[in-house]
Amino acid sequence: MTLQVYDATPDTVPKLEVALRQLARDLDDPYRMDSDTLAAALFGPHAACFGALAMGEADAVLGATLYAPVTSTAAGRTGVYVSDLWVAEAARGQALGPALLAHVAARARQLWDARFLRLVSYRTNDRARSFYTRLGFVEKSDELVLQLSGEAFDQFNR
Repeated sequence: MTLQVYDATPDTVPKLEVALRQLARDLDDPYRMDSDTLAAALFGPHAACFGALAMGEADAVLGATLYAPVTSTAAGRTGVYVSDLWVAEAARGQALGPALLAHVAARARQLWDARFLRLVSYRTNDRARSFYTRLGFVEKSDELVLQLSGEAFDQFNR
C-alpha cells in the first residue's frame, strides 16, 4: 500500500473533517465540531491544534490525527497531547497508527521540543488499549481525567 503522512493544510480541512467524523462514528461518539470551528482551531489567528492526514492511493484518506502542545511541570517538559487518532478499518494492522503517532512526535519535537506524548483511550476499547500498550504507552493509574464543560464551564468563565 502506498502511504503518505503529511500535515493538514487549509485545503485539506474537509478531508480531515471526514476522517474525524468517521472516528466519532467508530466510537459511537457525537461529532459536534463544525467546519469553520475546526478550520479556526487549526489555522486561525490563535490556532489551538495541529492536524495530520495519512493518504493512500487515489487520494484516499486512511488515517488522521489532531494534536496540541501540553506542558507538565511534574515532567519538567513540554509534550504533545493527541486528542484524536483514527485509522480506516481497511488500513488497520498495516502500521499506519504508529506512522501517524511518529509523525506527531517528530513534528511536536520540531515545533516546541516535545519530549513526551499523551493521549486518552476509553477503558472499554480493548483493541486500542492493546495497540497503545504494544507501542510502549503506560497507564497513569495515579491520574484521573477531569473535565469542566457545558453550562458549568459557561458559568465558571463569566
